[in-house]
Amino acid sequence: MPKFVEITVNRLPLSLNDMVGVHWTKLLPIKETWKELIGYEWISRGRIVFLKPVQITYTIFFKDNRLRDFDNYLGGTKFINDALRHTFITRDDHRWLKKLNTEFEIDRQRAYTKIRIEEVLEDV
Repeated sequence: MPKFVEITVNRLPLSLNDMVGVHWTKLLPIKETWKELIGYEWISRGRIVFLKPVQITYTIFFKDNRLRDFDNYLGGTKFINDALRHTFITRDDHRWLKKLNTEFEIDRQRAYTKIRIEEVLEDV
């Protein structure tokens, strides 16, 4: 049975519209914030490490259902992927990330991102 972990972060990834044309030095603090948030969750869960390839599912919860170009949020998950790799939860994107899913939901109470990391079989 594959192991998995779910992490909930009270933050939304940036959309590509928010990132395009912005100098990397302006994005660095946002990237560092994701590393800190993921790092805290990693430590609080006992420093879990996945030694086999994984699939990651991002579920992004918005407080309203206004029109959004959802594929804009796919690029924003890059900072989260980098933070997961930085904490050693996962390994490099090239060989260890076998599948990446993004889902969008509504939660009228708050906006947040749920991250599910799950080991997958080698032949996936």
